[in-house]
Amino acid sequence: MLISKEGLIDYLYTHRIIEGSCWLWTENTHQGYGMVKWCQMRFGVHRLSLFAHRDNFDIFDTNILALHKNECHNRLCFNPDHLYTGSYADNRRDASELIQLRTTFPCGHPRIESNISYENRLHGRMPKCTMCKKLKDDIRYLRRKFGVVKNRLEYSQEEEDIQKGPIYTCSMYKRLFIL
Repeated sequence: MLISKEGLIDYLYTHRIIEGSCWLWTENTHQGYGMVKWCQMRFGVHRLSLFAHRDNFDIFDTNILALHKNECHNRLCFNPDHLYTGSYADNRRDASELIQLRTTFPCGHPRIESNISYENRLHGRMPKCTMCKKLKDDIRYLRRKFGVVKNRLEYSQEEEDIQKGPIYTCSMYKRLFIL
């Protein structure tokens, strides 16, 4: 069943919540992006929004992507003012710029120069959290030294704040390991 652009716009508008200037999708999602089945195919809602609101966007051209502008990185947003058309290279460039703007790693540790180590990846160097790497190395060392089962050793952040050093607890032996 083919739907007109006006019908598509009406459908998109009935499944949105407006927060600030963002139009947030309220229905099905995949990897954080709004998804909808249209013309017997699955499309990202942001891609359908560009198709419905702009005349020069070909929805079936897989080399052209619907990308979020740097001001809006909300995956559920499909406001055409927050979107632009670009290539896969533009998408990779935007992703690397977004990573550089972050002040913390996903783990919550600060993203400062002394806490960044770089790991070579397929598409370039990827910044990693040095504190997390040290914690993983400490846990690996304790497991080998005391023969602790992998899932029994846990890092305790609250204890570290009090004791001024990393502390690990073992539920198997009820011990505290202080490094």
